[in-house]
Amino acid sequence: STRTAEATDSLQARWLFLAATFRFCAGFAILVWLPSAMVARFPEDVARFAVLNSMIKAFAGGFSSLLGGMISDKLRARGLGEGAGAAFCAAASLLAAPLW
Repeated sequence: STRTAEATDSLQARWLFLAATFRFCAGFAILVWLPSAMVARFPEDVARFAVLNSMIKAFAGGFSSLLGGMISDKLRARGLGEGAGAAFCAAASLLAAPLW
């Protein structure tokens, strides 16, 4: 469709979609194996894990999304171009990969 072609027209958009795909795949992989691994390793702390895991995802995830957007806006405002935000997000995801 025309809208899909428009959305993927620029090189930056294609790189952003590729990076987002890898990031979401990593997130879904963690979503699948982390609870099972924690239950197997710490069966007596399942409720505590559930609460802490939810809080970390809600607060750290929300904060990182807002901060990433603010930094991307500042990079663009400094004249680093339209792709600066996408490059920042891709670099931040790569740097965070060992923490997954």
